[in-house]
Amino acid sequence: MTIFVSSTADLVAMINVASGQAFVEADLVFGTPRAATTAEITQYGKNTAIQVNSAPASTKTVGFTTVFYDRIPLQPLENFNLNLCVCPDAAPVATWAPIVFAYTRVPFLVSELVDNPSFTVNGKVNVKIEVGPNHLGWTGSATLKFGGYPDIATAFNGNTLQAF
Repeated sequence: MTIFVSSTADLVAMINVASGQAFVEADLVFGTPRAATTAEITQYGKNTAIQVNSAPASTKTVGFTTVFYDRIPLQPLENFNLNLCVCPDAAPVATWAPIVFAYTRVPFLVSELVDNPSFTVNGKVNVKIEVGPNHLGWTGSATLKFGGYPDIATAFNGNTLQAF
C-alpha cells in the first residue's frame, strides 16, 4: 500500500470508509498480516487477513476483529521503464532506493525494504525490490531493470571523428 500516506494510515482510511467510522491510527492495533486462505479469498475477495484490536486508550471502540483487504503485489513494478535511469552496481538499498522512489513516485521507506544490493546482468544494473512478509501494504518482490550507461561504440557511425 503506502500509496497515500503510510501503510498504517492507508489501512485505517480503508477501515473508516468500510465502517463509516472516524478512527485514527492511535485507536487501532494491527496484528501481523497473513495471506488469506483460498476459502477466505472466495468469500471476501481479498488477498490478506489481519487481526485488528482496539487500542487500550481508544474511546471509540473495544474488542477485536479480522479485517480482509488487498495488499498490493510488487511484481507489476517490473513494468516501469527505467531505461533512462542509472544505478551503480553492488549498491545497497539505501543507495538505489531513492533513485527508484524518485522515478516511480511510489513512497516506500528504505526501512520497509529487504536490503538487496543492486547487481549487473548482461551489462545492465538490476535491483530486486522486496518487502518483508509482514508488510501491511505491499507483498512479494520485483526485479527492476535499469538502462545503464550507453556503449560508446553506439555513439559513432564510423571510427573517424569529424573536426568542429
